[in-house]
Amino acid sequence: MRQIIYTIAFLFFYVSLYSQSLDIRKANTAMSKYWAEPTIEQLEKTTEIIDQIFENESAATDRSALYLKSQLLTAQLTNEDFDDSENYEDFLDDIVSTYNKALVYDEQNQNRYHILKNLFSVKDALTTAGSTYYLEEDFQKALKYYDAASRINEVEIKFPRIARPDTSTIYSTAVMASLAGEDDVAMRYFERVVELGYYRQDAYDQLINLYKKNKYDVKAKKMEIEKKKAFPPEQND
Repeated sequence: MRQIIYTIAFLFFYVSLYSQSLDIRKANTAMSKYWAEPTIEQLEKTTEIIDQIFENESAATDRSALYLKSQLLTAQLTNEDFDDSENYEDFLDDIVSTYNKALVYDEQNQNRYHILKNLFSVKDALTTAGSTYYLEEDFQKALKYYDAASRINEVEIKFPRIARPDTSTIYSTAVMASLAGEDDVAMRYFERVVELGYYRQDAYDQLINLYKKNKYDVKAKKMEIEKKKAFPPEQND
């Protein structure tokens, strides 16, 4: 009786794997069609197929499934007709999480080059969207997009082609956070900018002002000293 149960369980597992493999092949075909002709209709069809794959819990750690989802999220982010306004914060979190997982579970680096190539495009699209919202003075939304871009850069650093923090993006995120009134977030990103040696006096000035505003007087004094080291007064004479 036990042998029969084991056999049935094995057959069920095998059928499940085979079914998921077929779904992934189907999704790959749909994704290729979208890149060849990036219409919203084809994007919706592809989204439906990949969503079905992720109804199976095993997809969350499957290398091929995660690579597909990273492509899908990239397509959604860069397609002007795709509407992410309803749950855009969850959407941005999903982008960062999926790219991280896609790289973590790509243990043999079979997709790494393509994932990192797409990741760079995603970072660029996020900063472009953040800049658009900044111009519209929607600083809260601008911050969310710049923050996602900076978190994507952290993923990029963990799995580098060239390990390089994107100081310009991090600085812009700090500015957006400050404009949005998110002082804690702004201080964290300005601190990162200073730590990376980004050569801008105003990064120090804005961090010092934030420290003073939030009663971190000791930190403000220390940062004033750091600023003088980085930008000696005689340079301004």
